[in-house]
Amino acid sequence: TDRNKAMAVLDAATSDRNPKLRAELRQKSLPTLIEMARWHFAGHAVMAFELVGRIAGLSDKETFDAWDKGQREAVIEKALRSGSK
Repeated sequence: TDRNKAMAVLDAATSDRNPKLRAELRQKSLPTLIEMARWHFAGHAVMAFELVGRIAGLSDKETFDAWDKGQREAVIEKALRSGSK
């Protein structure tokens, strides 16, 4: 419950594509966000997945297209690689 409530706050905070905040989330929270993005219940996983997509540098449309196609791992891999640039 606490993590899902935090997702609502982070969703609003990252909606403007704040690069500093995205970098901090990548550095400090990416493993937790990835764990949540992999949750089986879609209603709990989707907001974390959206943040992982933003960290990966994807548009929300690209992220949700990947979600709809069942390509969560591709977005997660892109987010993991995004910090090595």
